Amino acid sequence: MKPKDLDDARAIAKKLEDGTITRRDLIAFLIYIRESIPNDMVKDLAHFVAHPQRNKGFAFDYTEAFAARVVSVFIAGGDLKVSPIFEFDPADH
Repeated sequence: MKPKDLDDARAIAKKLEDGTITRRDLIAFLIYIRESIPNDMVKDLAHFVAHPQRNKGFAFDYTEAFAARVVSVFIAGGDLKVSPIFEFDPADH
C-alpha cells in the first residue's frame, strides 16, 4: 500500500474505532485494504465496492464457474455438486 493510502486507511480505522466513520470513509477503507487482507468475505466485499460492475472477486468467480458447470451438466450429463463460496466454521463465531 502506498504510504499516503496507508495514512488515510489508519485515519479511517481510527474513525471506525471512535464510531464516527461515514459511508464514504468505509468505502474508501475497503478499497485501501483489499489487497492486504486474507481471501474471505470482507475481501470479496472490498472487491465489490472497488468494482461495482462485478468483474472481480471470489463470489463473481464462483458464480461464473458454477454457471459453466450447470451448462456442462446440462449438455453432457452427470452430477452437479454445489459447494459453499466461503467456508464457515461455527466454532469460529
